[in-house]
Amino acid sequence: MAVVRNPEDRLVSAVNYCLKNAATQSGSAKPKNKSAIAKEASQLMKGAIKGYSRKDGLVKHFCFRTQQSFLDTADKVKIFTFNELHLAARHLGWNGDMPHINQGEAWIAKSDLQVLTPYK
Repeated sequence: MAVVRNPEDRLVSAVNYCLKNAATQSGSAKPKNKSAIAKEASQLMKGAIKGYSRKDGLVKHFCFRTQQSFLDTADKVKIFTFNELHLAARHLGWNGDMPHINQGEAWIAKSDLQVLTPYK
């Protein structure tokens, strides 16, 4: 089973994860200054483009790995969009309520990332 996401949504999620993770490790709170978050997000995206280490930014392989590398085409593959994850769970026999464990607080929105130079 593989989960394949829209690459743009995947990048936004990865940037938010890294922003939150860096703050947690340093013991700081979410900055109230939106431009400070945008500056840090811009650095993370530059790291993804140039291939910085995980410490300095997003790992290039993490963001730009081809999505078909997650699929095993030797067997029958059933594809669900990310919005259809509940259907995938039902297909696998899950009949309970759908958990929402991976809903993190967004530090920066996709629209705010789209205006930054590294995003383009």
